[in-house]
Amino acid sequence: MNWVRAYFDCSTDHAWLALRTQIRRDVDAYKELAGSLPGSPVEASYSDVQVTVSRRTTDSKVWVTVSLSGNAIVILTPNADNPNRPKAAHVLPRVNNAGECRLVIEGDEEEWEFWQVSRRILTPVLFFTM
Repeated sequence: MNWVRAYFDCSTDHAWLALRTQIRRDVDAYKELAGSLPGSPVEASYSDVQVTVSRRTTDSKVWVTVSLSGNAIVILTPNADNPNRPKAAHVLPRVNNAGECRLVIEGDEEEWEFWQVSRRILTPVLFFTM
């Protein structure tokens, strides 16, 4: 095991690129499958340091913003208690004992694969109402 390589490949920058790619794939898959369903379309914007995915419902707009911020990936979601102050969660990459790059969400020590974090981020937006 080349643990130095494993840590290098699991840097915040590398993890961000992998997560952003996974989110884009998942949003594209949703759009392809839901293309003929009635309802509000999903919108997504991507930049080098931020992804925003949103969906209008009949009475509100659900959204999530994921961004690279220093040594962490930050997830912002609406805050029902204070609409002017979104909820924030930090995601950190971690090399586990098997040498695999996994993500840990602030407040939850469980290790997540990239597709699992994408699912947790996107489910409220993509499947809020159908």
